[in-house]
Amino acid sequence: MVVMLVMVFGESLVMVYCTDRDKLTDSHVIDILLSNDVKPDEVTFIDLSYCEGITDETLKVVAERFPQLQTLIVDLCSLITDVGIIAITEKCPHLWILSYSYCKNISDAALHAIATNCKQLKTLVASNCGISSIPEALCDVPLETLNLNGNNITRLPRNITKLAATCTSFSISNNPSDIHQKQLRNTDSRPSNGTL
Repeated sequence: MVVMLVMVFGESLVMVYCTDRDKLTDSHVIDILLSNDVKPDEVTFIDLSYCEGITDETLKVVAERFPQLQTLIVDLCSLITDVGIIAITEKCPHLWILSYSYCKNISDAALHAIATNCKQLKTLVASNCGISSIPEALCDVPLETLNLNGNNITRLPRNITKLAATCTSFSISNNPSDIHQKQLRNTDSRPSNGTL
């Protein structure tokens, strides 16, 4: 039996807590999200972290029902893939904070969609996922916090220093061969006019 406590504060925040998060499925969470108690026009924050049994189907419902979403946290939701994150990026243009750490089935495709669609994003936390490269377009997003630690990043964009300079918290450590350190050192020594 799954016991859940759903907290809705000011009708703008949805957090799902339960005694056995690993037993939560899409149907449990979708029932909550579609309930009459949740006013979709007012929800701006959803935290589903540690709900290990949810899939892209939950994120598709979130994307369709909550287009004004500003914060989504789905850390350790291991069944979520690029499909779910891409749905969020396409339907939630006001996203400020996105965190999906330890979601190993999310790769470069989601990061490309974020760079293309999330022009207001301030915080991106995607550590320990399946990311192997950072798209050039991400350097144009006004990020203040970026955490891509523990991925498989072997290629950085040419203008990575621009992104690093705009972030108050910038971390891409624990990636293969510390390639990021070598590339950052190489780009730091380039001419200031931006040519590489």
